[in-house]
Amino acid sequence: MTIDDRMTATGGRATGFDYLRIILATAVVFWHSFTTSYGNGLAYGFLSSPYRPIVAVIVPMFFALSGFLVAGSLFRNSVSTFVGLRAIRIVPALAVETLLSAIILGPLLTNPLFFKYLCNIVGWIHYRLPGMFLTNPIADRVNGQLWTVPWELWCYAALTGAALLRVVRVRALFLAATALGTIILFAFEVFIHHGHMDQENGVAPPALLMAFLSAVSIYLYRDRLPWSGRLCLVSTAVMIALFLLPGGDYLLGFPAAYTTIYLGLLNPQKVGVLKGADYSYGLYIYHYVIQQAFVFLVPSGRHWYIVFPVAFVLGSVFAGFSWHLIEKPALRSRKYLPKIEQVIAALSPWKPKAA
Repeated sequence: MTIDDRMTATGGRATGFDYLRIILATAVVFWHSFTTSYGNGLAYGFLSSPYRPIVAVIVPMFFALSGFLVAGSLFRNSVSTFVGLRAIRIVPALAVETLLSAIILGPLLTNPLFFKYLCNIVGWIHYRLPGMFLTNPIADRVNGQLWTVPWELWCYAALTGAALLRVVRVRALFLAATALGTIILFAFEVFIHHGHMDQENGVAPPALLMAFLSAVSIYLYRDRLPWSGRLCLVSTAVMIALFLLPGGDYLLGFPAAYTTIYLGLLNPQKVGVLKGADYSYGLYIYHYVIQQAFVFLVPSGRHWYIVFPVAFVLGSVFAGFSWHLIEKPALRSRKYLPKIEQVIAALSPWKPKAA
């Protein structure tokens, strides 16, 4: 059975991806329960140990999942509609979270840092708000998890550029470009930086882009690649080994992508609370500020086994608010994107082309 066969067998909507999203988001909350409780010293120690893959794998799998699903969206829509869909999926919820974090946390409207913080809405990330969480183990940081947002935007920009240049229509060319980028990054890391990667957040950030593009490559070759449990085990083993190799983060794109896609194409029955909903994004964007606020307000509760359940429960509440009141209504506006595209095409000499 190929990956394409498996996609057809699950009706193009395998529930494994839904479970994987919420599991990965929960894993991020769990990990940040340690860092917000005890500071970055514990994180650096763990990430320098043989146990590093346990944490380092989380975000690359998130990006690989996104790459595979987003590639399908690109081929179902024109390039301009694809860009619009990405915007309405990311921006509204992020805008509301940014505004709530800024306004609820204090009367900051007269401080210039407040206005800089609002740049988070468009992906220009600022972590600080004046006077916030100065006594926390991770001081002066409101939304540390948002470091991934600029890289997510780079992924979308890279895929959009490849679509405009028609590179995605020549899958061998796209695969070659992804492989070449992987080799260049690895060589640069080994021979220039000598293996001293930026691992502050668990993984070298450019590796996220390669995981995303590798997943897109697998989507393009879905009719040729097998959906195999054995291959998934091999990919997982290779991925773990690469995390322990100097510079190996830059080589993990394809094994991380394959493992993610195999698991995503599993199709377990979906439980009621997750039917028709995706709470992972809301949980991801709200949990960190909840953890920081709790650690600040309840210093005696600075223990991961307290911070995690508090952040997970409250984060889930805010995720439900985000999905039902912000994200889901925003997604309904996608029906207007083709009409907007028609208006733009009528007013411009440039005619949008399908991917």
